[in-house]
Amino acid sequence: MKDLGSVALGAVLALVGTVLVQSWIVPRTQRRIRRRERWEKDVRELADLLSKDLPTQLYELSGALSLEAVARGAHHAGDFKNAKLADEVEKIETRVMDLEDVFDNQIDVMRVLLGRLQHLNKDAEGWDELRLRIKQVDEGWKALFLVDKLDETMLDNEAADRCYRDLREDLAKLAAWVEELVESNEPPKRPAAHRRVWRRVRRRRPASQPSS
Repeated sequence: MKDLGSVALGAVLALVGTVLVQSWIVPRTQRRIRRRERWEKDVRELADLLSKDLPTQLYELSGALSLEAVARGAHHAGDFKNAKLADEVEKIETRVMDLEDVFDNQIDVMRVLLGRLQHLNKDAEGWDELRLRIKQVDEGWKALFLVDKLDETMLDNEAADRCYRDLREDLAKLAAWVEELVESNEPPKRPAAHRRVWRRVRRRRPASQPSS
């Protein structure tokens, strides 16, 4: 009877272990694998976007802005009633707006992909540098966009060129940062456990302090 009880206990424990593995460990492992596969796909897509699509689109936009500056200058320095010239300016401005919309949409895709990347190891300190790079690109894009919108009568071509160069450099820095993720195929490492705890304490401290 004692041996039979031991066998029964062993069978029950084996059954419990099997259920635990199949109901918790296996699904959790599968979720982690799928999440990692999505991360690898997103980081490769983002690298292509930053190294190919966005620079190409930015180059086309810069060329259109330069052409727009020349057309506006010729229009306003010459005859305002020149219908042919006015029509040409309008076509160029429409082209610029179309390119701006496409570039803006690609920037939105970039933000979505960057947001997904940060789902792995959310508290990794490496993401802080990434957020700084993103902020620089956002500010550069806004500056380039506003150069064209602040003065409707004459586009400042030098200012547009300067904004274009700055934004191109910011995109290149962001692309280089993401390419490092592609090469390592790893998200930034999480800080040590004691540092993670201390960071949480610092985040919560201002909220817990009584207001004066």
